[in-house]
Amino acid sequence: MDKHVYEFLSGLNYTALKNTVIIFMSDHGVRFGPIRQTYSGWFEDRLPYIFFHFPAWYQAKYP
Repeated sequence: MDKHVYEFLSGLNYTALKNTVIIFMSDHGVRFGPIRQTYSGWFEDRLPYIFFHFPAWYQAKYP
């Protein structure tokens, strides 16, 4: 999946990103089944991923 996400983000038009906020998030992993009872399942259930990217001008104006 990392490769697909990288290719998608790399393919975005840089000019358009000057006025775009990117919000990238994932879910909590598997919702049902025995994986939730494992050590890694415990983390997947509690550590979803979220990423915000704001244009540089926005960060400068609203620090």
